[in-house]
Amino acid sequence: MAIATQPVDIDDASSDVIRTVSLDLPSGVTVRGSASVTVTVKISPSPGQLGFVVPVTVKGLGANVTISGVLPSVQVFVFGPLPDLLELNPNDITASVDLGGKDAGTHTVGVNASAPGGLEVRSISPTEIVIQLVPK
Repeated sequence: MAIATQPVDIDDASSDVIRTVSLDLPSGVTVRGSASVTVTVKISPSPGQLGFVVPVTVKGLGANVTISGVLPSVQVFVFGPLPDLLELNPNDITASVDLGGKDAGTHTVGVNASAPGGLEVRSISPTEIVIQLVPK
């Protein structure tokens, strides 16, 4: 059985709210002891997900090769608290490929992405890109 309480005002709350409120007893019901209880309302930001178009950067490019053409951008979906997501911009997210040990030729490489602390990269699209390396 549940017993309701009087409303708890949480307008403009940015942290947990602890209040002592009266029970909202049904007609004809009495309580032994106090008819008040302490209520804790947990306040936390709503989670969400946003997508960002991020340019791909390169790690580990050998000294004897260069990239032919232009690197693409990828779409990175980031999950976390909405207030943090809404302050985020694409420059805060990194997307990169590791070309360490790759010689001249065409290579399909996986894209890695990272977001600032407290945020999680949920997906990257595309997950792989094709890069052509040519001798310098």
